[in-house]
Amino acid sequence: MGIFDAIFKPKKKPQRDVDGYFTTLTSYAPAYTDYKGGVFEMALTRAAVNAVATQCSKLQPIVTGSANRSIARALEYQPNPWQDRTKFLYRCCAILEAKTTCFIFPLRDQYGRITGYFPALPTSVRPYSVAGELWYELRFASGQTALEPSENVGVLTKFQMESDLFGDGNEPIAPTMKLIDAQNQAINNAIENSARIEWLVQITGQNRPEDIAKKRDQFAKDNLAGSNKTGVMAYDQTWSRVEPIDRKQYTVDAAQMEIIERNVYSYFGVNEEILQNKFNEDVWNAFYESKIEPFQQQLSLVLTNMTYTERERAQGNAIAFFSSSIDYMSNQTKAALCQAMADRGAMCADEFRAKFGLPPVPGGAGQQFAIRGEYILSENLAAQTKEAAQAAAEANKQSDEKEKGEDAS
Repeated sequence: MGIFDAIFKPKKKPQRDVDGYFTTLTSYAPAYTDYKGGVFEMALTRAAVNAVATQCSKLQPIVTGSANRSIARALEYQPNPWQDRTKFLYRCCAILEAKTTCFIFPLRDQYGRITGYFPALPTSVRPYSVAGELWYELRFASGQTALEPSENVGVLTKFQMESDLFGDGNEPIAPTMKLIDAQNQAINNAIENSARIEWLVQITGQNRPEDIAKKRDQFAKDNLAGSNKTGVMAYDQTWSRVEPIDRKQYTVDAAQMEIIERNVYSYFGVNEEILQNKFNEDVWNAFYESKIEPFQQQLSLVLTNMTYTERERAQGNAIAFFSSSIDYMSNQTKAALCQAMADRGAMCADEFRAKFGLPPVPGGAGQQFAIRGEYILSENLAAQTKEAAQAAAEANKQSDEKEKGEDAS
């Protein structure tokens, strides 16, 4: 049994008639079709996708509520039998960035309970109406097809405007990708041509075509073949003109190449610092808020809505993902923030130490939360202030009485 059978075959679909395409507001028959432009085949665009997906693969899951608690362990370690958590998150993000639509399917046990998730890559998806409900017809590169209800299909989208259901694709970046490909070909051709010398020769006198060809071949054999180790060209009066051909190779200059690269960076929301891991905390925070945080929020909602019913969601059952941006701060900023959080009881010693790559305190002592004594709850402020004033007044009274006693003596 393969992945397709594990995802789709165990489920028993109701025998219902397909009414036709599921109609939407923007188009009668919206469809998702895999873009063949090769976004993930270009070095620069692949690097951009990889930069985003790598950071998203570090997200940590948080499952709240009491319904289906087994899903928490699956998300923490192995969302499906073929991927661990980091691979699952990486592929979800990579598909979304490269295809603008990512489809996630639940894995179920024999009782119909969701036990995990798998991000699949169909070549085409079409929405159908089955008894008035939205179903998706999925086609894969292997030729296999499946018809699934929408509650069994999690859909992550990017650049969604024209379609009511799917992302709009990466066609706008195609011209830039063609420029990158043309530049790469020009550089390769320039290197190959630089290693090959072409010559223009002129033969004296009148010659028959077959004699010209014979003399040309003999000239090339004597002077241009690999057997000529001298580096010297020699010829007689048969040739009145011998000169090399200088072919000009056009390649994009540095300024134009920078514009092309900037187009890719702008389209994927990255920059050179992110791609080459040279970012500081300010660059990272901007990247986190613009790329990682939207992904983690969308993935959280898609998995939550797929896994729990409306009633279960109302009772606090949810799936969320988080990433700590503090990990990419400078040590000075990190230390100041951790100290402020620890002093207020918002962070324990083990969490403090983890930010610096240190192990937990032995014996569980690092799990305790310490709060500085001068901090009090705002709701207790009035009572604390009153008690402090009364204590101060009592202390002053005792001090006055003591001074009077000393004076009398």
